[in-house]
Amino acid sequence: MRVFIASPLHSYTSGRSEVEGTGATVAEVLADLDRRFPGIRRRIVDEQDRVRQHMRIYVGTEPAAALDQPIPEGQEIHILQALSGGAAYSLSVPSATARSGPPPEHRTRYPVSVSARRSRPGPARSRSPRER
Repeated sequence: MRVFIASPLHSYTSGRSEVEGTGATVAEVLADLDRRFPGIRRRIVDEQDRVRQHMRIYVGTEPAAALDQPIPEGQEIHILQALSGGAAYSLSVPSATARSGPPPEHRTRYPVSVSARRSRPGPARSRSPRER
């Protein structure tokens, strides 16, 4: 079956983003990959035999729930690295139940306080003796 590898793991696969893997479960495929590309499994799975927090494994288009998940015939596996951090507001399309924040045209890379965006009427600035 075809296994797609996240770019941070390409150093294990000699720069290849797609490799062949064999196995009936996700764990068997990872063991097969580790035999051919030593060290790749420990970057994906931790010491407790769980997928690392920053990694994601998909069988076809569905996330793998566990390492013992069977792989249907003809499915592809995608090993991805999760991303974190970034701008204060999501630039992706929000779901209907998610809080969307300001509209895209008002989003900035760095959050700006509401008071800084709003012009406040106030008393005229008094001039210093030097300005008079």
